[in-house]
Amino acid sequence: MFFKNSHTYPPGVVIGCGDNTLNCQHKLHSDKNFFYSIDINPSNKPDKVADITQAPLAKELSNKFHLTFLEALPYYTYNFDPLNKESSNYKSRLGMQNILSITHPDGFIVISGNSREFHYRSLFCTMNYFEINNPDTNVSILILPKDQLLKAHEALNKFDRLPLALKNFFVAITEYENYSANIPGEYCSLSYINLKCDAFISELRSYINNRGFENEDYLTVLTIGTKFNFGHSKLEKIKAATQLITVLLGDNDISTLKPFKQALNQGRLGAILNTYLQTENISSYRNASLSLRIDTDDHTMHNNQ
Repeated sequence: MFFKNSHTYPPGVVIGCGDNTLNCQHKLHSDKNFFYSIDINPSNKPDKVADITQAPLAKELSNKFHLTFLEALPYYTYNFDPLNKESSNYKSRLGMQNILSITHPDGFIVISGNSREFHYRSLFCTMNYFEINNPDTNVSILILPKDQLLKAHEALNKFDRLPLALKNFFVAITEYENYSANIPGEYCSLSYINLKCDAFISELRSYINNRGFENEDYLTVLTIGTKFNFGHSKLEKIKAATQLITVLLGDNDISTLKPFKQALNQGRLGAILNTYLQTENISSYRNASLSLRIDTDDHTMHNNQ
């Protein structure tokens, strides 16, 4: 272990790796003087064995690390996905809370290999972050300042003042995975911050989060010993709301909503649609999102928030 029986911590931490992790060659964080390790699997011999989605991390780790690197973590450990059976609102929220808690107030969180689709990063649609693209894939490196009140140039100045070993790590990760080595000068918003449909999407996200905790609300009728359920299941409603979000963002065509038509027009979900579709239609919202995309073919969507 890097720092066993020691109260001294390095400036960086890698979550999702240990000394014996077989699928990691430690090329990105080889200097043990600069990286502490946290992993769920004790056989990987991390400095700290922990599942960040299950319980708060030790207070002794609070605000310790200037750079928190998420290596090969499933996206649902830090981003709530109601359609993934491995995820729950509690788990993903606790995962991100732990990540933030161990990051120094002037520190940064680096996520490697995050997909550009809303489904995989919905948590970040209202956060400030820098994005570095891989020209050959649809995944990115995300760099989030813990201090979300920083302006872009202030965050970049703080990043530039990180210890040299941490900045060398960043150069290594961009070279190793064929990313651009340049951090954009402005925060990235993709098409997710759209003033026209931001409130609509926020309402749908709130519905999805709350619905995930609730019981089924079928209208159930018992006839001659047989139970009949009317309406749509919780999972069907969550899928319908999620699909609508992807359409509003311009990631899917309106025709993909056809299988969800009945679910979208029922109950609270139907009431949300009635509110936001009184003066606008779905095409109008979707077109507003598409207008924010600079060039979807080469994945350059860097717009100021």
